[in-house]
Amino acid sequence: MNKIFQTALVAILSIYSTHVFAEGTTINYRLASADETRKLMQSNTEYYAKMNQMDIDWRVRKEGSTLAELQTMAWQQTRDWTDAEREFMATIVGMITDSLNSIGCQLPVPSEIVFAKTTQAEEGGSAGYTIKNIIFLNETYMGMCLPNAERTAEINKIALMRFTELVAHELFHCVTRNSPAFRQKMYALIGFTVMDHDITFPDAITQRMGINPDVEHLDNYAYFTINGTKRRCELILLYDKS
Repeated sequence: MNKIFQTALVAILSIYSTHVFAEGTTINYRLASADETRKLMQSNTEYYAKMNQMDIDWRVRKEGSTLAELQTMAWQQTRDWTDAEREFMATIVGMITDSLNSIGCQLPVPSEIVFAKTTQAEEGGSAGYTIKNIIFLNETYMGMCLPNAERTAEINKIALMRFTELVAHELFHCVTRNSPAFRQKMYALIGFTVMDHDITFPDAITQRMGINPDVEHLDNYAYFTINGTKRRCELILLYDKS
């Protein structure tokens, strides 16, 4: 999450909090073991079912890959948590909770957030992604951000903040997914309208559309002026080649 986005998110939450007089936000979470993470991945059948051939090839890094190859590869990326990582995550969740409560904002957080650790090779080496109420985090990036006695206190602080921003970013996906009403309000603040149905695209487009685990529905639009004409537009991701 860059600084501009972080500032915008704080402003959005501040606006929302003026309409919510609540006791605060509580984040109930647990850390899934490598074995449980594999089972969680195996249960994400809806996500895998949405993938096109280019989605599969991009993740496996091989043309003509099969979904079975991708799933086997993905399930091999799960990792267990170390004691240092468990302590680190407790600190991060505490910082996010304190930040939200400092502006008096109660978010519709799912009843439980599950953190899972993988190499992220299953998602192109991303820092993190979400499915349902699960936040998958990159073990390498986490290792880089863990407190290190060989670094200065300032560098450790910067690393802590960067990983905290990542977790906050991913948590926001879970929150908007958990509450359609909250999602509508957040989208409206930046000019997007959420509809009651997904947009249907032609096959020529869907075969090139990149699936995003953080996005369950393509059901929103915003008005943009293109060549002098005001049009409703949806943001999608397309592969430009195999």
